[in-house]
Amino acid sequence: MIRERVNAGIASARERGRPHGRPKTAALKIQKIVDLKAQGLNNSQIARKLKISRGSVINQLRASAGQ
Repeated sequence: MIRERVNAGIASARERGRPHGRPKTAALKIQKIVDLKAQGLNNSQIARKLKISRGSVINQLRASAGQ
């Protein structure tokens, strides 16, 4: 019963154009990550400066290299 109500709420939100799920915080900072890497900062320094995890920095750099 709870699952049905949750799924109905999610479907309703999608119909109204509301986002569902965790926000993509690191993905919004991809350009800044690439710029800082080009300046010579290492992944840990970039993560501290942007207040995201080092893993997120690594993942975003891999994603940007694949484009």
